[in-house]
Amino acid sequence: MQRRGRLQLPALALVSSALLVLSLVPLASGTAQVSPGRPGFLVFQRRDDSNTELYRASLTGDDVRKLLSRPGTNESHPNWSPSGKQLVFTTGPLDSSDFDLWLVNANGTGARPLVTGPTKDLWGQFCGDRVVFTRQLSTMNYDLWSIGLGSGEKPRRLTHDPGAELYASCHPSGDRIAFNSSRGGQNRIWGMRLDGTGQTLLTRRQAIDAEYLANGALAYVAQSGGTLNVFRQGPGATKAIQLTFAKMPLQYRLPKGSPDGKAVYATLYDLTKKSELVQRIAPGKAITIVENGSAGTVQPRPAGARR
Repeated sequence: MQRRGRLQLPALALVSSALLVLSLVPLASGTAQVSPGRPGFLVFQRRDDSNTELYRASLTGDDVRKLLSRPGTNESHPNWSPSGKQLVFTTGPLDSSDFDLWLVNANGTGARPLVTGPTKDLWGQFCGDRVVFTRQLSTMNYDLWSIGLGSGEKPRRLTHDPGAELYASCHPSGDRIAFNSSRGGQNRIWGMRLDGTGQTLLTRRQAIDAEYLANGALAYVAQSGGTLNVFRQGPGATKAIQLTFAKMPLQYRLPKGSPDGKAVYATLYDLTKKSELVQRIAPGKAITIVENGSAGTVQPRPAGARR
């Protein structure tokens, strides 16, 4: 009989393809992130030799090329701006002793720092004209912060829970976010306004990896069949639909919505082979887009966007 226990959140690390299990261990790879708008190309992270770098590919997985490589650092967890003109990503030294947030243009040029310093800052997500990110305050304490893109602005703290508040995802309206929280000893998805007020429980079941989709539905990962699978919960609904049906040693992590709202991109890990790939998940089928990669994010190109 399967033992039902606490669904635990992963701790920080930017080491590549490796273990993703239901305990507080390093998160091996990145996220698959897709924003609303007309899709351009896929950006993902891949482990090369000794470090993790950002790559791009067509939406069919062809024309794979390196987007960004900085010697002596790991680059991971890319997320697009609403216009698809730039990405925010996490970077840090190979020993994972520090994490900073940087920006880069869609063509891989113009890499520049957004949040740096002695704190560990990572997992940035654009939300309107701000970036919401996770700051590690101690070994087991993470909180959400935000920062505007204007020069000289200091980050604002959004959550103050003694546990883990991390992995923010912006609602299509741009005025609220969903996030993972371990408050109360249970890992569930919570929501709040962009200023940190109005915090509300969004899922009854234990879940992680919150992601708002283009239509306002919520995707997340939860235990099913002895492993992790992707679920989708419609706007205003309390019940969720299961989208994937993996069995161990396979597990899904970090779902992200497609720009048209018709599919979810997620990373599938094989815990035995220590392999990873990005899949496009639509009703009734899952298609592998990129092998030896994770954190796939499809470029949005909304009409009339300024950013």
